Amino acid sequence: MIGSFMPALQLMMSEGFMKYMAFEEDPGLSYDWTTFNFDTDPLKMASISLMIDATDPDLSAFRARGGKIIHYHGWTDMALNPTMSVNYYESVLNLMGVEETMDFYRLYMVPGMFHCAGGAGCDNVNWFASLVSWVEEGIAPEGLIGSHIEGGRVTRTRPLYPYPAVAVYTGSGSIDDATNFTCSGCEKLTATAKKSPLELKNTVRNSIHVNLDIISFNASFGSMRYFRQ
Repeated sequence: MIGSFMPALQLMMSEGFMKYMAFEEDPGLSYDWTTFNFDTDPLKMASISLMIDATDPDLSAFRARGGKIIHYHGWTDMALNPTMSVNYYESVLNLMGVEETMDFYRLYMVPGMFHCAGGAGCDNVNWFASLVSWVEEGIAPEGLIGSHIEGGRVTRTRPLYPYPAVAVYTGSGSIDDATNFTCSGCEKLTATAKKSPLELKNTVRNSIHVNLDIISFNASFGSMRYFRQ
């Protein structure tokens, strides 16, 4: 209705968090977020910060128990700044080392993807199958094929590579076809990352569509964690 006021979804979620989760003692329904004191209130949020903030780059315990992480984030995420994921991943690389980190943790930045899914990018990727293969068969994920689907039809495919590698157009053929892209930066990855887009497409052509809502276990970054039993 013209003239009506509807708070932004992001504001409503943040406000609810401040009322019922952020502090050790919930302030409740009457809490006014504009009264937040930046000098004193952050200390009151220390407990919840330890539980949900992805700020500690030391993942050695997670790695030791056989955990693997495929972490993905859309470059056009309007809810959470994508550089948050990049900065965190780089902090892990700096602390644990590149080879050691990529042995259990890989980041995929998806061009054109919104928050976890949606947008003009190729947001449909079978992340979960790749994660299972990594844990159960020791096959580390390299180039994966993302697809953009409109009206139930695949209208674009694009290879996605572990950060910091990126897909680059070869200069010929349709930009909507993953086979017309190559990898820039794959020399920093393992040799299997240098598979051609056609090889990659043949590997995953029957499983490129997946409901990301089912496998997005980490609401903060849209990352997935799979533990050995």
